[in-house]
Amino acid sequence: EVTVCIAGKMYQMRFEDGGKKIGKLQELGKTSKTGSKVRFLPDDRIFSTTKFSYSMIAERAREDAFLLKGLRLILKDERKDKEREETFCYENGLEAFIEYLHEDKQVFHKPVSFSGIINDIKVDCAFQYTDEYQENMFSFVNMVRTKDGGTHEIGARSAFTKVFNDFARRNGLLKEKDKNFDGSDVREGLTIVLSLGVPEHLLQFEGQTKGKL
Repeated sequence: EVTVCIAGKMYQMRFEDGGKKIGKLQELGKTSKTGSKVRFLPDDRIFSTTKFSYSMIAERAREDAFLLKGLRLILKDERKDKEREETFCYENGLEAFIEYLHEDKQVFHKPVSFSGIINDIKVDCAFQYTDEYQENMFSFVNMVRTKDGGTHEIGARSAFTKVFNDFARRNGLLKEKDKNFDGSDVREGLTIVLSLGVPEHLLQFEGQTKGKL
């Protein structure tokens, strides 16, 4: 059941069985509200499970709030014996994401973030070094988590390695005869959160799960 408030009026429409229209679009009257509301129940003929996982939904809501800084998401569980409510809102966006990831870790500096647009692609990035040995990358494209990486992760890793080597040579830390720093050494203990906004005409995922750009 989809309810939309737009241009001073409220409209509603129902769908069932994978998107079939149930009745016609209804105009419910005038309103001063704006926005949309979607109410749904999963069909056990389509989904393997119809039970909702609060922790899974909370994790996704928290991620979305990090990626869209300033957005306020309220998650409320109204099931009997499970009543609870959480609000997710982060004014610092990806920097807050980094701080959340490093709550129990020893860090060397405050999170660093930057953003920009090039070739119609919006890039938001934040990073921080810890005393850990491994490198961690959390990447998203159009709000979708790309767990299997892709060209955006390859580019980010290459950029970090290049910047360190360029700086070292420009400031005499690496001599002409010295080899470049290895990428794994440069990125040891580094956590990167990378979020891209890619126009549809440029977007290409590998596979239907959209796990790799």
